[in-house]
Amino acid sequence: MAVSKLEKGNDGRFSCPECSQALEYLSGGQVRVVDGKVDYDNVKPKYICRKCGKYYRELLNTGYYDVFFLMPEDLAALDKEQAAEEAKEKAKKKSFTGSPVTALMTNAQGGYDCPECGKGMVHSEGGAVRVINGKVDYENVKPRYICYDCGIFYRELLRSGLYERFELPEDEKTPPPPPPKPKRRIKSTGELAPMQLKRNANGYCECPRCGAAMRFLEPGAVKIVDGRADMSDTVARFKCDECDSLYRRIATTNYFQWSEK
Repeated sequence: MAVSKLEKGNDGRFSCPECSQALEYLSGGQVRVVDGKVDYDNVKPKYICRKCGKYYRELLNTGYYDVFFLMPEDLAALDKEQAAEEAKEKAKKKSFTGSPVTALMTNAQGGYDCPECGKGMVHSEGGAVRVINGKVDYENVKPRYICYDCGIFYRELLRSGLYERFELPEDEKTPPPPPPKPKRRIKSTGELAPMQLKRNANGYCECPRCGAAMRFLEPGAVKIVDGRADMSDTVARFKCDECDSLYRRIATTNYFQWSEK
């Protein structure tokens, strides 16, 4: 049979060159034997016309398509794939009882919280136009707001301020690893002169040595160590868990000094 250049309709689907009906998409299968010959190209997707009893498959990577007579096993595979997709869509609708379109509320960090679980969602930039189940997904270029806990994402509907809800594809349900923390510059202890330290509204103080948040430790009781009184913890102090530094108050002043323990 002749090689054809398939044209796409307004819905982004290929049309049959003979009857102009939309072709149905069938994912590629395994290598098979047809008429005693190994059909390696069976791994490629097929575009099927039930009316004409034919299917089209790309010739190499040329953008042109070979045409073949439709075989019973091809039609059976198509029906099975479509039934599986319908069952998957029904399961999604059954498991989700809320509205598929919602207005997202901005949280204190300037992002969006998931309407289902309330946790903060991850912002992801839009990607390239892609094909899903034989249909062109132009909306994939838009940013997404992803909730990995619920396995869903939201994408704005047109420019309405409302967001459509979608299930995350299986290969995208694992969140990417967090970016590595920037390495802090840790000052040498010789650079640390006595300094004034104060707690902020949250009860923390910035570590003069590495910049991390330190905990404030209230004065404690006298301890007996090796039969001797240890009064080192009877003064107020700040503890940094990041660089393992300790700053003790100097007598009754507001100054603190770095300490080895």
